[in-house]
Amino acid sequence: MKQNFTVRQDAFGSAHPPLRLTLGGAAYGSISTTLAERLRMLEAQKDVAFSADSIS
Repeated sequence: MKQNFTVRQDAFGSAHPPLRLTLGGAAYGSISTTLAERLRMLEAQKDVAFSADSIS
């Protein structure tokens, strides 16, 4: 239990606490995989996204 308290104290007691705290390797892996897929999908739209800048 002391280890869990230390993790929370380190995360929330800092000057810049995280908006979301990921605890555990499985959670980290799942979130990392999901975000990588979302980034891949965003990057696939980059040309279209930037082409909107030139529309008057």
